[in-house]
Amino acid sequence: YSLLALVLGFWLLRYDYFIGHDGVYYARMAESIFSGRGIELNPGEPYLHHPPLYPFLIGLANILLRNLELALHSVSLLAFAFTIVPLFLLAAEIYSEKTAHWASILYLTNPHLLSYSGLGLSDSLFTFFVVTELYLIYRLVQDNPQGRSLGLVIGMATGMATLTRPEGVIFHLSGLAALCLLSHKSLGWKF
Repeated sequence: YSLLALVLGFWLLRYDYFIGHDGVYYARMAESIFSGRGIELNPGEPYLHHPPLYPFLIGLANILLRNLELALHSVSLLAFAFTIVPLFLLAAEIYSEKTAHWASILYLTNPHLLSYSGLGLSDSLFTFFVVTELYLIYRLVQDNPQGRSLGLVIGMATGMATLTRPEGVIFHLSGLAALCLLSHKSLGWKF
């Protein structure tokens, strides 16, 4: 499903190869980061409105692709495609494998999601980290003995979400809620 999402996404880029205002900011920040100036848009002025992970990944992709605009689109489309993995796993765990297949197909064929994922915005990457975190929290609640290792990975996913978009901080609360639920079960608390 991820490969199909990549093929569809890159195929649609031929018809809508466009980046918006935020995409331009991300591309300029990527150039700035990899030129050694840090996160800035204007020389000598730090730019703190967008977290640094997305432009950093664009800069890494630009090293490989040697085309900043294509690097911007590629990072977004890769994140869109990889989101199918935790989405599939979560749907399979909660419902069934058949439901997971349908969820994946509906996700990757949604025209709005496909066109939006190629715009050069951080939304696809943020969604990947959030859906991954939700799946891992579900696993943590289901498999309490693996709590420490899953807790570490949940913290990493939450941190990456926060480094992608500022509202990622909100998802720390979902991890804390899962830990409280686990403590409630393991300590025999009754509410």
